[in-house]
Amino acid sequence: MTGSYKFIDHTADIAFDVEGETIEELFNSASIAWKEAVLETELRLNASGKNELSINAASLEQLVVDFLSELNY
Repeated sequence: MTGSYKFIDHTADIAFDVEGETIEELFNSASIAWKEAVLETELRLNASGKNELSINAASLEQLVVDFLSELNY
């Protein structure tokens, strides 16, 4: 199985469920769902095709939230 996401009804601005067999797939699915919800144009990466973040969190759930917050920033 590869990562996937689906938007769900929620009282917040946006909400989605994400899935992945690995942590990489989970974060990739979350970033694609975020991109679809927030951006109107194609996401531009730097010339190497990679961007690097360093995030620490007390739990996996908080790590995903912090990751999406960084994308939003």
